[in-house]
Amino acid sequence: MRDWKDAEGKLSAAAKACAESSPSGLDTSSFTSLCAWVPQVSESVLKAGEQSRAEFFKIRDIYKSQLAKQEALLVEADRVSRGYDGR
Repeated sequence: MRDWKDAEGKLSAAAKACAESSPSGLDTSSFTSLCAWVPQVSESVLKAGEQSRAEFFKIRDIYKSQLAKQEALLVEADRVSRGYDGR
C-alpha cells in the first residue's frame, strides 16, 4: 500500500512537470514522448492500487473471521478438557 501511494505521488509530480514546459537542456521530443505515457501509467497504477486494496481487505476480513473461530475453538476445547479432568 505504501509503494502504491509512493508511485501515485511520483506520477502526480510527473504529470505536473509534464504540464509545464520542458526543462532546458533536455531533448524536447524525448520529454514529450515520455509525458505522453504518464496518463496511461497513472490509470494503470490507480486500477492496480484499487484492486490491491480490495484484495487486502478481503484477506484481512477472512483472517479476522478465522481468528474468531480459532479463539472459540480454544475456549470450547478448554471447557471440554476441564469437564473431563473433573475440575
